[in-house]
Amino acid sequence: MHLSAIAATALALLTSPIQAECYTTGERWGDQRSDAYWVVQGMCAPQHVSGYFAPDQTKYQCIDLADGKKGEFWVQWRGQASQVLGDGDCVAGLLNEVNGCDLGGESVHFGWYFR
Repeated sequence: MHLSAIAATALALLTSPIQAECYTTGERWGDQRSDAYWVVQGMCAPQHVSGYFAPDQTKYQCIDLADGKKGEFWVQWRGQASQVLGDGDCVAGLLNEVNGCDLGGESVHFGWYFR
């Protein structure tokens, strides 16, 4: 990793507060919460929504769930330099939105945006 990437990552860690918000409208997870768990496990792979990110790059997946519902999942790196999101960190970030909010939500954790 280049010194500039290390410095940008350190700056993001030191200056980016953790922000989180649950949605107040929309469809409840209901019985699809467990489906969403397995979907997140499968999509947090470099060919989907984890892996390498350029600054401000967003990765998105829309997945059909049971009962005609769909799950939309977004991950974005908001740092200054490129960064790699590991599969485990991707799973943890997206499952926070599934498990922490009945209607879904969004959060920023040290430069990583999850929705």
